[in-house]
Amino acid sequence: MITSGATPYAADMHIFEGLVDLDPATLVVRPALATEMPKKINATTYRATLRKGATFHDGSPVTADDVVFGFERILDPKNSSLMAQFVPLVDTVKAVDAGTVEFKLKYRSRFLSRIAVARIVPKEIVEPDPKAFDAKPVGSGPYKFVEATREDKIVFEASDKYNGAHPAKAKKMIWRLMSDQSARVSAMESGRVQAIEDVPYIDVTRLAGETAYPTPGQQNEVIKVITAAAAGQVPVLGGAIETTTNRAIERARAAAGLGADAVVVTAPFCTRTHDTEVDRRIRDVSAALDLPVLAYDVPACVHSKLDPELLLPLAADGVLAGVKDSSGDDGSFRRLAIGARELPEFAVLTGPTGRVPYAQQVRSDSIGCPTGPVCLAAD
Repeated sequence: MITSGATPYAADMHIFEGLVDLDPATLVVRPALATEMPKKINATTYRATLRKGATFHDGSPVTADDVVFGFERILDPKNSSLMAQFVPLVDTVKAVDAGTVEFKLKYRSRFLSRIAVARIVPKEIVEPDPKAFDAKPVGSGPYKFVEATREDKIVFEASDKYNGAHPAKAKKMIWRLMSDQSARVSAMESGRVQAIEDVPYIDVTRLAGETAYPTPGQQNEVIKVITAAAAGQVPVLGGAIETTTNRAIERARAAAGLGADAVVVTAPFCTRTHDTEVDRRIRDVSAALDLPVLAYDVPACVHSKLDPELLLPLAADGVLAGVKDSSGDDGSFRRLAIGARELPEFAVLTGPTGRVPYAQQVRSDSIGCPTGPVCLAAD
């Protein structure tokens, strides 16, 4: 294993095993491919015995030669392995027999915890074609690799070949690769995924079931602070995120009176709704104001998706000045961006950086605001 990316490395930890690994909760070193913790022969010599019956996902046995190959692959300077920096103390690795490996160290050090980074790979598969192996890895861990799509997903399945102490706890595992924080949160709230990492602090209480919803006075104070900070240099979008149309109009008028340059509205929520009702709501809010109105597509929060087929006619009629897409639905976003090519005054706003190249091909102004490249939204 010579990978250096965080995501590939995390995937490798499920597909491959080391002789030892670290307990994910306590970080205590424990045996993995080794039957027991490697034995100290003297100050600079250790021996490890492989787990009986251990096989790779293709059914071939894990041997001492694979262990030697794995360490030499990491230590070889031409491979530029990130893991090499953790095991510089290793001088030589040799196979004593098919199931025993001996390590000679350059100096005394904390050997056991260091070698946890070294994952064992099948020599007979890797050596002939390393690039093919990198594209479709084969390990001995609790999960086997199924497929990977760049910037989309990695799919794993529980390995029926695994005979170690820590088997897979799910038959199948799919990692959705989402670089944008809001997309991850939306996916979590919609039930598309069951767990996410790097949760934005502002979303922690909501994901815990304790949504922070400011009072009208608090919302007014937020808009005052933001408009003062913006000082006319960038437009401020005031949120009118309310359950009913009358409340949304009231909130939008308050935002306008406090200096907001435009207002943002969602679909009605708390009760079931329909596109006809959503259309009427946006038209009513727009008719009640002298400011531009933008739609906020955030189905994870309001449980209604704003499809391009709803939004584009509103834009064509001059009702909507733009839309902020936080739906996490790339297909819908692309249809929206393509449909908006004939509407030069209509702004299509999005957060995920992965959408930027596509959006710029479709419309050069699809990342930004009607009056500038930066938006501050006061919800």
